Amino acid sequence: LASTNMKLGLLCVVIAALASAEYQPNWNSLDKRPLPEWYDEAKLGIFIVWGLYSVPSYGGGLKKGGANGEWFWYEWVARKEPWAIEFMEKNYPPGFTFPDFAPMFK
Repeated sequence: LASTNMKLGLLCVVIAALASAEYQPNWNSLDKRPLPEWYDEAKLGIFIVWGLYSVPSYGGGLKKGGANGEWFWYEWVARKEPWAIEFMEKNYPPGFTFPDFAPMFK
């Protein structure tokens, strides 16, 4: 129990220290943030971006005349690209909108 309390206390101190740090919305201020030891010492890193734009599962990419997933909405709704419209008609019901993907994002 004492070990658990000690760990919780240390965690609270770390969180309080991080929360008390004040940074301004500019690069000079943000560059003053300390780099975590684990990050600097890492031998391998994996960076994955996952967002609502991943839900349509469009993987055509630029090789097939399309965009990457991040740009799918823009190509489909704003630019009305035929390949994007065809993809949606083939894979989703009529009247399906981009906000309809939200419940599918988990």
